[in-house]
Amino acid sequence: MTSRVALYARYLADMQRDASIEDQLRVCRAFAANHSWPIIDSYSDRAISGASMLRQGVQDLLADASARHFDIVLAEALDRLRRDQAEIATLYKHLTFAGVRIITIAEGEITEMLIQHSTQIWSATPPPATSLFRAASSARAA
Repeated sequence: MTSRVALYARYLADMQRDASIEDQLRVCRAFAANHSWPIIDSYSDRAISGASMLRQGVQDLLADASARHFDIVLAEALDRLRRDQAEIATLYKHLTFAGVRIITIAEGEITEMLIQHSTQIWSATPPPATSLFRAASSARAA
């Protein structure tokens, strides 16, 4: 059975331009075509931070995922969907519950293991300074 795909793109106003949405969608369309995946719909959020779940494009995507309109969400990179790693995990749970996979061009298929690993990396506190680090810092200061 051929997987049906929904595309998602987002940009932040002060970091990118409106054409970024079209650039992301173009790359995703080409990727889907290379895999012979029919594109069901595309969703986007323009000039909205990835830190907010109250983005209309994401809300529409989640509603359509729940209605099983598509099998895969395809984005250029995971940070296009969400910036906060804990919220990526929540989005992943919602989509997985609906039977929808997340695939990004940058990271490939997003799995629970990748989500857990990413969350651990992003939430980890910096390690305490070791004697090796202090020695290197002292040598630079001298």
